[in-house]
Amino acid sequence: MRTQPINDGMSMDQEAVDAGPPLRTLIAYEDLVAGLRAMSLLNTVCRQPGTALKSQVLPWSFELLAEPDWGRSAARDATKADLLIITTRSHRPLPSAVLQWVQATLSRSHGNLAAVVALFEPEAAGEPGARASLEALKTAALNAGITYLAPTPRREIETVLEGIHRRAARALPLNQQLAKHYPSASRNQLTLQPS
Repeated sequence: MRTQPINDGMSMDQEAVDAGPPLRTLIAYEDLVAGLRAMSLLNTVCRQPGTALKSQVLPWSFELLAEPDWGRSAARDATKADLLIITTRSHRPLPSAVLQWVQATLSRSHGNLAAVVALFEPEAAGEPGARASLEALKTAALNAGITYLAPTPRREIETVLEGIHRRAARALPLNQQLAKHYPSASRNQLTLQPS
């Protein structure tokens, strides 16, 4: 008897299934919502145009990673993974047991992992506790020679945008003065005439 998979929006299509070995991804998640966000990201990556990837997800909750026996099982899964996603919605630092598990796992990865993705809420990523966790994850990944990916905290984006707006506001009076003195100049061309 042959069964048909249910298309839940998270399943890979037949093209992806025929693509070859799966992208093995260990997802360490705080709660169901954070885990589903990681699954959605992974689904988006695997469905990029020109990319026919299938994925094999190895989900582990923070609670289980903190338990010694389960943490060792998760570490064995991590040795088979291509990608490690750590996902949380919290503004607080990662639980110390989870951070220690990640650091120990990365130090023993021997180059098996292609990347570590820290998937924090953009609002949370700018908070002091979350920033400390992101920095610790980045250090552990880079020390292990693994690519590290993380979102830019929303506050940093807003700071950059505010700087752009301030510079534009300072430039506007100069542009208005130039337009008064050179009214025939086009927007993209300013021709100075000798006096």
